Amino acid sequence: MIDFAGPWEALQDAGAANVPGFDLYTVGPTLEPITVSAGMRIVPKYSLANAPAPKVVVIGAQAGSRQSGPTTQAKVEWLRHVALEADVVMSICTGAFLLARTGLIDGLLSTTHHDFYDDFAQQFPNVTLVRNRRFVDNGKFVSGGGLTSGVDAALHIMARYYGREAAQSSATYMEHHSDGWISGIQSTG
Repeated sequence: MIDFAGPWEALQDAGAANVPGFDLYTVGPTLEPITVSAGMRIVPKYSLANAPAPKVVVIGAQAGSRQSGPTTQAKVEWLRHVALEADVVMSICTGAFLLARTGLIDGLLSTTHHDFYDDFAQQFPNVTLVRNRRFVDNGKFVSGGGLTSGVDAALHIMARYYGREAAQSSATYMEHHSDGWISGIQSTG
């Protein structure tokens, strides 16, 4: 759940920096409720069929790294389509598997949750896996490691749009006392 809720919080808190911020909304395969971590259910605001064109896409963890089927294919096709006009397409945790399935990050660097490194490298040999990073930035395509690294990746995106000071204001408001969003490097302390 934190894979999408963490970035959502960071991006919604752009208001703490007195910058215009982001128009946040959820998208699902349909408008039916989606069950996420520990049984929590969310209702998407839009479906893949009627979602407005996003400027920033956040792909949270997906149930299972080997997911396939019509729903997965619909998400892959939607991502390919919206990536054409989006400024940033960002995966967090095993969301990297869905992004890699699009073929859009072939030849690029990516990261994912550390428990899934080997599986990711095996499934996507055309993507260069970077281990032990909070996030990897390829310009349009950004990938965050697992869970809380999504906060760092989102703050990094906010800094891209509104500057480092705005991102720091959001981080301070959230009481996020880490500089992983600046460098992408994991703290060893």
